[in-house]
Amino acid sequence: MTLLQWNHASSVGVQILDQQHGVLIDTLNALSVGVAGGLPANEVRELIARLLEYTKRHFQTENFLMEKYEYPGCAEHKLEHERLVVQIADAARAMQMGEPVHLRTMTGYIRQWFSTHMEGVDHELGSWLNTQGVE
Repeated sequence: MTLLQWNHASSVGVQILDQQHGVLIDTLNALSVGVAGGLPANEVRELIARLLEYTKRHFQTENFLMEKYEYPGCAEHKLEHERLVVQIADAARAMQMGEPVHLRTMTGYIRQWFSTHMEGVDHELGSWLNTQGVE
């Protein structure tokens, strides 16, 4: 299992987004470690719920900034957000219903998604916001 690491290359150059990315990384890593360590289902459900809630909060922040500063890639970026939220919400719902969830596959996918998203489109967003005077 590979955990996400926060480093200077992870920074998008916007303080609030960098802080939130750090919390997301910590939350996702806690979930990944818990799944790998065989945490009881109720604790895994709590971690997934925490990840879902904070992911939504973070995406609201990004969406607000994209709209406020008229980011040209706003629609596509928001669509990526929506797709991930649906996937996490589906896993949370399935866990609540006692349905089988392939947790290692799910956490691996989310780790890869966040890594790719932060290093790609979030860096582009951060650069755009910096040109608009947002730090």
